[in-house]
Amino acid sequence: MRKLWIIGLATAMSGFTACAAHGQALQGAPPPGTPGGPDDAGRLFISPMGEPFRMRQPDRIWFDNADTNHDGALSPEEFRADAARFFAVLDRKHDGEIDPDDMDYYERFLCPEVRVASSGGRRPDDQGMRSNGNGGFSFRSGGTAPRQGRQGAARFAYLDYPQPVVVADRNFNRGVDSDEFARAADDRFATLDKNGDGRITHNELPPLGADRGGRPGQPGGPGRRTIGG
Repeated sequence: MRKLWIIGLATAMSGFTACAAHGQALQGAPPPGTPGGPDDAGRLFISPMGEPFRMRQPDRIWFDNADTNHDGALSPEEFRADAARFFAVLDRKHDGEIDPDDMDYYERFLCPEVRVASSGGRRPDDQGMRSNGNGGFSFRSGGTAPRQGRQGAARFAYLDYPQPVVVADRNFNRGVDSDEFARAADDRFATLDKNGDGRITHNELPPLGADRGGRPGQPGGPGRRTIGG
C-alpha cells in the first residue's frame, strides 16, 4: 500500500513539474516560427519580403498565412498585405520607415542569416552584384548569383536577394519607407507569378535556394539592373 502511495505521489509531482515547466515556457516565449519558438524544428525559410520562419514546413506556413481567403492562391492584394504586416514588425519606431537601426535589429536579431561578409567584413563584390555604397546593390552586366555558394537569404528563399529588406531601398537613402516596401512586394509578386495570371499557387513557386536562371530584368537575367525591390 505504501509502495502504491509513493508511486502515485511521484506521478503527481512529475505531472505538476511538467505543467509548471510548460507554463513557464509559454510565458514570454517567442511566437511560433521564431528561434526557440514552440514549433522550432531547425528549418529556416525566408519569405519573399525577408521574414524568417523557423518551423516544420516553414514555406507552407508562410503561404497559408498569407492566403487569407484560403482559396489556395495568393493574390497581389494578399501578397502586399503580408508585406505590410511584416513592415510593421520591422518599423520598430512606427515612423513609417525601416531606418538603419531597424535594419541592424533585423540583421542582428531577427534574421542574422542574411548577413553577407567577405574577408574584409564587407559585402562581396564577386557574386555578380556589388554594393552601391548606400545600402543598395546593383548587378554587374551579365552577372548572376552563383550556382553554388548562394549568399545570405538567397540560401533559404525563392528569390536571389542576399538581404531582401535593404534592396527595397529605391532611392538609396539608407531607409525603406512603406511605399518602397509595397512597390517591392508588387515587383516580387510579378517575379513569382510565372504564368502572369495574377495568382500564385504553392506549386508555382520555385524550389528553395535552387538556381533558377532569371528572365531579362530580373536577378539572374542578362544586363545590369539595380535591385530596388
